[in-house]
Amino acid sequence: MKKWLKRKWWLGSAISITIFLVLFRLLSSQSASVTLSWTAPGDDGNVGTASAYEMRYHTDSLFLVNNFSQAVAVPNMPVPLVAGTRQSVTVNGLPSDTKIYFAIKTRDDAFNWSDLSNVPFKITPDVDKPSSIIDLLPE
Repeated sequence: MKKWLKRKWWLGSAISITIFLVLFRLLSSQSASVTLSWTAPGDDGNVGTASAYEMRYHTDSLFLVNNFSQAVAVPNMPVPLVAGTRQSVTVNGLPSDTKIYFAIKTRDDAFNWSDLSNVPFKITPDVDKPSSIIDLLPE
């Protein structure tokens, strides 16, 4: 019975330590931001004002193109402006030092969606600090 309790304690401790380390890494890691800009399309081609945008991103360009609706959605997209107007959005909370692909679709007032945009990428800045030295000793 004691062996089982010791094993159970060890397993529970290992899981707790693992969870702590994962959470510590997530909380101590800085997040990166990327600003993207585009020219607003119209409601009908290049005329008028579209109704909505949907932008998504992923680290795999093929996944983004083939599974757009399953990629990560960019929250708080701006309201479309009149055709020809320059627009932008800043995407926050991105992983540091990572190649990320972006794509956008536009919807009109009849709920027709455009084809997928081009798929540019950006390597996010490396915003993670180096690890602290924990074994500094006098000689």
